[in-house]
Amino acid sequence: MGAFTENNTLVLVFARSAQAEMEHKPIAQGASLFDALTEQTLKTAQKTGLDVVHLNETLQLGATFGEKFTNALERFFALGYQQIIAVGNDAPELKKHHILTALKRLDKKNMVVGPDKDGGCYLLGIHTEQFCAAKFRQLPWQTARTAAALMRLASEQGSSVFQLARLLDINTTKDLYRYVSVVKKASGQLLAAILLILRPKPSRNPYVEQLVTIPHGSIPFNKGSPRM
Repeated sequence: MGAFTENNTLVLVFARSAQAEMEHKPIAQGASLFDALTEQTLKTAQKTGLDVVHLNETLQLGATFGEKFTNALERFFALGYQQIIAVGNDAPELKKHHILTALKRLDKKNMVVGPDKDGGCYLLGIHTEQFCAAKFRQLPWQTARTAAALMRLASEQGSSVFQLARLLDINTTKDLYRYVSVVKKASGQLLAAILLILRPKPSRNPYVEQLVTIPHGSIPFNKGSPRM
């Protein structure tokens, strides 16, 4: 038996530090961006009132992503949590209602998957009775097949899957352009980090000048051009 926990659901923010992210994602001057994304994700998770834990690479155990993520789930189920809602830090469109919807839909027979627009997964809600460490380690994590593989595994185990809205994830500079073209506003910290990347000093790209502006006395994004 695991230790007693008053709240049976944990929100696990599974995200590397900015320095580690820069080693894996081709975004120049991305340190402040990754810090801002992690900070925004943590604040979003904390708004739910659920227990929240952030595991960066120094607290992740294993050689591959599959091993690290599976070991993390195993560790917190052993502590007594019955349900875990795991999120990364690269989906800036993630809101409190996504996590609370996952909480509402999650149970012994219902897994929750939040697919991103590249076929990956920005959120996974899983009950302890659905968790099989051996199978989880072998899934094609961090690929365009992740979401589909999770849904297939749930079906094989006799569980249904509730699918959240498909969101954009940030892996490249091109993704940042896609994000600012559809978002209506962003936090000051995230906005400043994006501007540092998309609007170098001074910008010689008229597209960026039109796309990202800072109106006097406010910090929202302009609506910008249609999705790229």
